[in-house]
Amino acid sequence: MKKLLKFVALSSLLGFTLLFSSSFAHAESNGNEKYVNNNGVEITQQDFKRLQNLGFSEDEIQQMDADEFNNNKDLTGVEISSDTKYYEVSEKSESQNFSKQKVTNVVELSKAEYYKRVKEKKKQQDNPGTVAYANPDTGSTSYKTMTTQIISLGSREYRIKNSVQWDVLPKTRSYDVIGAAVNSSQFAPNKGTEYAKQYWSKVDYTNHTSYSDSATYSSSSDHWEYSSSGYGLKMNLPNDNWSITGGGTLIGTKVTDIHMYAYYTVEELKYGTQDRIDAYGRYAHAEENISFSFGASMTLGGIGISFSGVSSESFSVQRNTQATLYI
Repeated sequence: MKKLLKFVALSSLLGFTLLFSSSFAHAESNGNEKYVNNNGVEITQQDFKRLQNLGFSEDEIQQMDADEFNNNKDLTGVEISSDTKYYEVSEKSESQNFSKQKVTNVVELSKAEYYKRVKEKKKQQDNPGTVAYANPDTGSTSYKTMTTQIISLGSREYRIKNSVQWDVLPKTRSYDVIGAAVNSSQFAPNKGTEYAKQYWSKVDYTNHTSYSDSATYSSSSDHWEYSSSGYGLKMNLPNDNWSITGGGTLIGTKVTDIHMYAYYTVEELKYGTQDRIDAYGRYAHAEENISFSFGASMTLGGIGISFSGVSSESFSVQRNTQATLYI
């Protein structure tokens, strides 16, 4: 189950620890009280609202480090367009031509049905009497959401952001690809504006604790791949390292959820000529273990991602989120 990380209020007005959003919602102040997020970054109520207007969720603000906060401190979001899809991913092996072939089925769910199934699946995994608890890979049904956003930054500059949340983790965790595409005949990505982050929650069965960890990807990271249609990024999903002793005791660590996002800015090829901008979310999940040395470029056509050095059949690709902003 996902751990809610709490923020400590520095103001003596509150004097005790509250959940981040609750603290801001109930603060009787002029908006200048400072709060400390999970990475020790002091954030005022005004900062919090400004970051939300830049497309960051409450949880992403909680996990934001100082570098990312500083990169965004002078920016203001004017308007946001957002599209979210909810997916159930089922993986199984079938016998074909005397060999085992992996078959993946991705079903889009309503928001209500998604969270209902996630709750049921987590209940199975948390119950010591179920097969899913002893071997969470059995059945291999996972759940994720994808959210694509366009954030107007003013002066006809736009941030394109794509986020993926794994609420129930997939069996295979290797190098996945996250990104978003735009129409390259109308808009161009701005080099040097790309940034991404992945963070996850872990349970330590040996020490009976839970904690979070993260990885960040600045514009200098070699995980990025640029194309005229946008930026894509390779992320190595964290794996579990746990087992059950002969006496039935769990030891080691288990990842319980993963969240990731990537963003960059774009501008019109010819200033003032467009009346709308569209952003198309892209996410490719590796269904087998693959090495880092492959290419993955964002495209508008085909499956949405052009692979090199690896077969596209090694991935299941989600590409049906679309954010539209009239400008």
